[in-house]
Amino acid sequence: MLIELRYNQKELLTVRLKDNPTSVKELESSGSFIPQRQLDEELRKNITMEKLKMLLDLKKPVVVVVDDQTRKTPVKEALRHLWFNFSKLGFSRNQITILVANGTHRFMTDVEMKSKLGDFPQEFHVEQHNCYKQNSLVASKDGIPIYLNNTLLKSSNVIGIGSVLAHKFSGWSGGSKIISPGVCGYETVFLSHKRSALQEIVSPGQKQNWFRTFIDYVGRVANLKLLINFVMGASGPLSVFAGEPQKVFDQAVREAKRFLCHKLENKYDVTVVSAYPSTKDLWQTGKSFYLGDLTTRDEGHIIVVSSLEDGLGDHPKFAEFLSYDLRDLEAIIDQDSVEDPLAIVAAIAVKRITLKKRITVVTKENNIPCINIKNFEIVPTFPEKILKNRSVVILKDSYVLPVVEEGSKQ
Repeated sequence: MLIELRYNQKELLTVRLKDNPTSVKELESSGSFIPQRQLDEELRKNITMEKLKMLLDLKKPVVVVVDDQTRKTPVKEALRHLWFNFSKLGFSRNQITILVANGTHRFMTDVEMKSKLGDFPQEFHVEQHNCYKQNSLVASKDGIPIYLNNTLLKSSNVIGIGSVLAHKFSGWSGGSKIISPGVCGYETVFLSHKRSALQEIVSPGQKQNWFRTFIDYVGRVANLKLLINFVMGASGPLSVFAGEPQKVFDQAVREAKRFLCHKLENKYDVTVVSAYPSTKDLWQTGKSFYLGDLTTRDEGHIIVVSSLEDGLGDHPKFAEFLSYDLRDLEAIIDQDSVEDPLAIVAAIAVKRITLKKRITVVTKENNIPCINIKNFEIVPTFPEKILKNRSVVILKDSYVLPVVEEGSKQ
């Protein structure tokens, strides 16, 4: 039997199985991505002068918040249509600032900026958000201080451009998530994720949850007035919506469920996941662990394939914390001396999976250390023997959302 998995944007990982599984089910994000001409038409219909006039104060400057290199959102295409309409309304380039919502991620490189934003950095003022400085305390909610980017706070006209995908901590990305955590200070990001992971029960695809309520509140505080959300498949955009933020988010989630959700009657012994397109680093690849958790029986095995071209990524302590005992992580998370407590939050979420299941990450990246701790390992070759005489589900990309029917076998 032959299995082909997306390893990165250009490469497939091919696995030839000598011994077949007992059963194999394959899932991937469905729908045909929108070709460029049709995408332009959809953007033209969605981004109009009428919407800008209705939702924005056209006498004041605008901040457009966009996602970073960890997302495949066609940002420059959306910016092109925004600028077309703003120019018709008499705006000049110096009235518009583009703010990259890096969250806690590293800054984009010049090459990544060119790919993401095209020529806009040469024509407009572009800033990259730094979660560690140039943020101000503006409010609090549920005991969590809300720090927002200072440039953002200078404008009452905030536009967000992002994508809707299933997400472990908030149920879905998209909506006001471009603001929180996108352009928040580190303390806000850490404490909100900590509550979601340690106090709440949130699964990928769960629309109503505490974290989403928090995110939406921060969006209102930030004066997010207009939202452009794409529904993304692994190969590109599937649809786009623009307008009032809550309405757009609701529409995009409904559409995302239609394209990305796949029902399963039962869980499987083994889940194999291609982390593509989230293969940048171990932090991004971790999203696949949560998908595998949805479809894998207790005592089962989750195998994730990823190129990890940036290695451990923006949170290198994450890999180290995975070697800690779960109780030790919970004990040290609030200590002031701890470096990068957000990495502890993610490690706790993963350690909870490994209490009942094993995770294997397969990568050919030489700069990644081979890790083998209890129920978690990083290895250079695909462990094909694990699939022998097992039931297997294969997630062909990390955008698919498997939904196991209630009452299914564990």
